[in-house]
Amino acid sequence: MNISKEDILEIIKEEIQKINEGPRDFIHHSQAKFLQVPKNDINKVGKLLKKFKWQVEVDTKPVRVPGHIKVTTTKKIYNNVLEILMKNNIKVRG
Repeated sequence: MNISKEDILEIIKEEIQKINEGPRDFIHHSQAKFLQVPKNDINKVGKLLKKFKWQVEVDTKPVRVPGHIKVTTTKKIYNNVLEILMKNNIKVRG
C-alpha cells in the first residue's frame, strides 16, 4: 500500500475543512460580541436562541450590571440575535 505525499495532504485538507465547518464548543474571543439581558428573561432568551445553538452562549453568572446575564454571540449573527430579542420585547443592553 503506497500512499503518496499528495494523498496525505489531501486527507489533511479535508479534515481541516471538516473541523472549520463543524460545531464548536466555544466562541473564539476574536469573533465574540456581547449582550446583556435581564435575569428574569433568561429562559425566554434560551428558547428564542435555540436555533443558534453553536453560535450563542448564555452565561450563568451575573455581569457588572445587577440583574442581568451576559449572552455571547458571534459577530456574524449579532444583528440577527439582537433583532429577535428586540421583537420579543426583551430589554437588551449592548
